[in-house]
Amino acid sequence: MLTDSDIDQLLTLAIPEAQARETLLQLAPEQVDRPLLDRFVERMSRHCVPVPPPEGPVIDCCGTGGSGQSHYNTSTTVAFVLAAGGVPVVKFGNRAISSKSGSFDFLDGLGLSAQFPVEPSMDLLAEANLAFLYAPQCYPALGALNQLRRTLGKRTLFNFLGPLLNPVKPAYRLLGVSNSHMQALMAAHLSGRQENRCAWVVRGGDTLDELTCHGVSTLYHVADDQVVQSVMEHQYGGELHPYGEDLTVSINLKIFEDLVEARDSDSVYHRMVCLNAGAAFVVTQKVFSLEEGVGLAADLFRTGEVKNTLNKCRRAYASYTG
Repeated sequence: MLTDSDIDQLLTLAIPEAQARETLLQLAPEQVDRPLLDRFVERMSRHCVPVPPPEGPVIDCCGTGGSGQSHYNTSTTVAFVLAAGGVPVVKFGNRAISSKSGSFDFLDGLGLSAQFPVEPSMDLLAEANLAFLYAPQCYPALGALNQLRRTLGKRTLFNFLGPLLNPVKPAYRLLGVSNSHMQALMAAHLSGRQENRCAWVVRGGDTLDELTCHGVSTLYHVADDQVVQSVMEHQYGGELHPYGEDLTVSINLKIFEDLVEARDSDSVYHRMVCLNAGAAFVVTQKVFSLEEGVGLAADLFRTGEVKNTLNKCRRAYASYTG
């Protein structure tokens, strides 16, 4: 069993690389249990740089990745929808590892640089109802380990820890997890977090780290120290891959533009964003039914409020970067 000292030495690569590699390969997702997950989150959180706390409760909407599929940046778009709907969002994320368009690759394409400094991030939240925290800036001490992880060619526990490391400790979460075993563990972990008011930990189909509008989704509702599992099913009758399955950053930016300009109100991308945003509106008690939340998300696109929020973010970023 790994001791706390063993974990600390692994995190900072204070052991030989061959030993670190061997330890990482032993941390396959299916071999992880709740106590080990809890301990890794606790030890890793000690390496976070100081991040200003938000003035009130916020939500994070993010996924673990790892589906092996190239897909649209649903959760990042959801963040803009939530902010437009009056829900404060602090989204924590990274660049792509297995896909072609990670959240911060996508944000760079929107003109919202990943290199924006951490210190004024909560000022952005006050101005635009939305702030983004780039994982390597928040956890610079883990950079060497992350480089080693990328050479493994196999998923480990570390591929799933990211969403649990948001420095502001969100009271609300819409958390997508691409692995069924890790989904259950991460829901159990959040049930023990004092700051958690409500979270939906979701998986679409077998491996999608978000709710899906074309099939069955598995949901863990975490609130009041309780975890309740359920399933939901949605059937979208339109074309599932109108841009093909190889979604690059540039293609995703085109999809986003069509959404915020209200040129697209019926594609699978629109449906997926509205479904997941609707779920997040329920989590934060902005609405009290998924149907109402989906309708609110669609209205925010139609009325231009999502576009307005994007423009607020761009102005706020520009004011700090010159």
